[in-house]
Amino acid sequence: MAKKKGEKKETKSEFLRKVLTKNPNLDHRQVNLRWAKAGHAGAISSPLYYKVRGELGIKTEWVWVKEPGPESDEAVLAKPERKASPNDDLVEAAEDVLPKILMFYRLFEDKRPVMLFDLQSQQILAYPYEEFKATLSERSQAMLTTQYDEAVANNKVVVFVRDNETRRLTSMSFDYE
Repeated sequence: MAKKKGEKKETKSEFLRKVLTKNPNLDHRQVNLRWAKAGHAGAISSPLYYKVRGELGIKTEWVWVKEPGPESDEAVLAKPERKASPNDDLVEAAEDVLPKILMFYRLFEDKRPVMLFDLQSQQILAYPYEEFKATLSERSQAMLTTQYDEAVANNKVVVFVRDNETRRLTSMSFDYE
């Protein structure tokens, strides 16, 4: 039997757009199961999965929010000071909440997320590595790849601290123990 002219195979990107539009909560593994079940050969790569999710505006964000504590008016109004080493204060802020960062990391450790501590909101967020990487500049992506690979190899956690007031973002790795 001859093939019909004009019959076009569904691309991986088209398939992703279709299934993620219907259900944006599908993870990479679930999408690949549906791909195979639909009779397609091979697998959909993680970078393509996150690229299409990004194009569709789908973001994955796991959040832990610190309970507000008693603060004086002076503490709220005080501007952050930069120390001699430009990011020491951000490293110190991460160290202060490290037990909570690690506690939150454990909830998603099978996904090996990149952790982000937002200084102003006091939120701890966990992001899938590929999705977080896609938000960075090309130079920062290369640096994260090196840091993340080293962290995975040495059982460490990659933590970013973001300070919107001073427009800084810095990363560090902590032992996962």
